[in-house]
Amino acid sequence: MKTSSICLHGALFLLSACGYIGYETPRGLPSGGMTPGDDAASNTALAAAANIGVGDGHWGPLVLSSAQTVVNAYSPLSAETPAGSTSIEVQGNVSTFRVQQGDLVMLWQSTGWPSNAAASGNAGPLSLATYNVGHWEWQRVRSTSPGRIELQSGTIHAYAASGAQVILVPEYSRVEVATGASIAAQPWNGVTGGIVVFLAAEEIQLEGTIAASGAGFRGGRGSAGQDFSCSGLDDIRSGFKGEGVVLESFAATARGRGNVGNGGGGGSCWGAGGGGGAHAAAGGKGGRTPSVDGSRDAGGLGGSPLSYALPQRLSMGGAGGSGHTQFEGVEVAGGEGGGIVFLRTPVLRGLGSVDASGGEGRTVISELAVGPGGGGGGGAGGVVLIQATQSLAIAALRARGGGGGSTSFSNDSFGPGGGGGGGIVHLESSSIAASVDVAGGGSGSAEREDTGQTSNRNASVGDPGRSEQLPGS
Repeated sequence: MKTSSICLHGALFLLSACGYIGYETPRGLPSGGMTPGDDAASNTALAAAANIGVGDGHWGPLVLSSAQTVVNAYSPLSAETPAGSTSIEVQGNVSTFRVQQGDLVMLWQSTGWPSNAAASGNAGPLSLATYNVGHWEWQRVRSTSPGRIELQSGTIHAYAASGAQVILVPEYSRVEVATGASIAAQPWNGVTGGIVVFLAAEEIQLEGTIAASGAGFRGGRGSAGQDFSCSGLDDIRSGFKGEGVVLESFAATARGRGNVGNGGGGGSCWGAGGGGGAHAAAGGKGGRTPSVDGSRDAGGLGGSPLSYALPQRLSMGGAGGSGHTQFEGVEVAGGEGGGIVFLRTPVLRGLGSVDASGGEGRTVISELAVGPGGGGGGGAGGVVLIQATQSLAIAALRARGGGGGSTSFSNDSFGPGGGGGGGIVHLESSSIAASVDVAGGGSGSAEREDTGQTSNRNASVGDPGRSEQLPGS
């Protein structure tokens, strides 16, 4: 087996050289076929998964002892892809995407809910079946050329250029993750990432971590403004909304206490807390403004829960909205949503963990900042999706909501952030033994230092998510 420090899959390359793990030289290329992830038209193919199964293992074994290793590669689509397409257009150079003939890729409509169809402040739930959001499918690569990937079968779904990506999916023979080592998702950057997905034909021995925690939708950015007494759902003087499945929910004008889809609303001016993001369950509301602003109940609203069925569709956790501050440089951003961990193997075992929890909202402590402000809302939990055909025995599976950010100030109390809603843990196996945690995130707390009083100022917790267990196929 030859080695190389060049970042190309097809020969073993060095983690220290490029930040990815190496692979054995592939054996014979696999046969064609695909397994879709649709709601009605492809449920039969999804359940059978005959052509893909747990993969053919042609990437060889992965034995990992390093942390934060990204095993996937990602590329956004550059053009609309109608259903039935046998080619897809991608941004950039296909060679840097590392995809080769015979590889398995995943198409996924990560976001794309029309912004004009999502009313600010709508408590939901939002059904992803209304629009083409969350669809995914496997495809085999027939060939590649600059900016284009030819597929061995036509696509089941249509994919919009905005919000869809293609992901290179490793097919290992076996995977071993040592204690202290971890496989991680590339964090969602607005066009790609947010998911770690791979197949192992024999088993996954997990003593470390496989994580997409805080790798989902992006938290509302920090904001500063000198205004008082604003409370509108879309008031541009307030904090930024957290990102979710709705397009343009992370735009520079996406401000105000109203949530947009599963992204939490921003805290109102002045000094209210941000709302928590949502996923399987609603996010919590941000806390009240300080007494100098009338202690108004004007915190960011929690995100709306999403309604959809796994594994037919997939979504990341919604992000928390930012708190509000009058001071530049005070960190009041919302927490990022949890991403997705998607594994297929006959056996998953070990004392390690799989984590797709939401990120924590930012905490504002006056002694450590240039001024006070409201805490950020927590991000919602993402998805842990494991299909282990024989057995699943692992220490911990988590898709928790992130906690809201707390606040502390000398002579007043500022609004803490609301908690993120819980995510989804979906397990398919003949034998399951695991600790599952899909709790909602707690709200932050507000401390007034001169009196020692602590309260949540009406900030609320995120609701718990859901856990699903089905027999293995």
